[in-house]
This record gives sequence, structure tokens and C-alpha cells, in this order.
Amino acid sequence: MQINLRDFQHKDMSLLDDWCRTIDAHQYMSNFHPSVLNHKDTGSSDGYVWYVIQKDRIDIGTIWLEKLPGEISSVKLGILIGSEQHFGKGIGRRAIELAIQKAKSSFAFDRVILHVRRTNTRAIRSYSRCGFRIVQEFTKTNDDGQIIHAYRMVKEL
Repeated sequence: MQINLRDFQHKDMSLLDDWCRTIDAHQYMSNFHPSVLNHKDTGSSDGYVWYVIQKDRIDIGTIWLEKLPGEISSVKLGILIGSEQHFGKGIGRRAIELAIQKAKSSFAFDRVILHVRRTNTRAIRSYSRCGFRIVQEFTKTNDDGQIIHAYRMVKEL
């Protein structure tokens, strides 16, 4: 199994929509793209890098790292694997390693932060295997008024 990353392009937005529907992504996550996305540029900008995850040259998901306002040395990670058949196979772990390596050439950081819902135990296990550790529990309310219990996880580089 070969895992690669390619720049996310505007034409990939329909793929992203399909992946979100396929896995019912709203049950796992609140953000499906970099929060600083201006919907004109994709791939990368001064504030983020955004990639499509490929398994054996087939597009299967997306991953991004974005600068955090006011935090010079930290970036926030987001990842979505668009089919349950690809869950639990180490693809996300490899994609995270590759994305961190590639992002280092775009901007400097020494800490990666992510937020994960407390109910997403599969993802929490995967992130822990990647070297992330839980540093905070928090609760937020999404746009629909749903209360979400989550963890903030950090990986020091």
C-alpha cells in the first residue's frame, strides 16, 4: 500500500462533498477544510497547506495543516478519510507523517494541535499512535445548537 499526498485543488471540492456524505462526516467532525480557506485558493497559501490523500494513486481523503492566529510555532491539523473501508489501516497515520513533513517546507512550526470528539475513540487511538497526547477536555456548541464534547490533542515535534 502506497500513501501519497497531492495538493488539494478547487475541482476536488466535489470529492470532499462526496466523502463527507459517504461517511456521514458530521458525526465525527465539525470542520471539513482549513478554517482560513477563502474558497478561491486551495492547495496551499500563507496560512495553510491542504492535500488530497491518495492510496495506491486513488484519492481517498483530505488532510490540512493551518497556522493558528497568534501562535507562531503551532499549526492545527484536520484530516478526513472518505470511506469506512479505509479506516483502521494506518492510512491516516502515514498521511499525518507526510503532511507534517511537507508542511515544514511551507512554514515553521514545532507543535501540531488537533481537536477530536471524545466519542471518536478510533481516531483518538490513531492520533495517540502518532504521538499526540490529550492536553485538554472542552465542550462547544455547534451551529445547530448541539453540544460537542472534545479533546485538544498536541504533538510536539
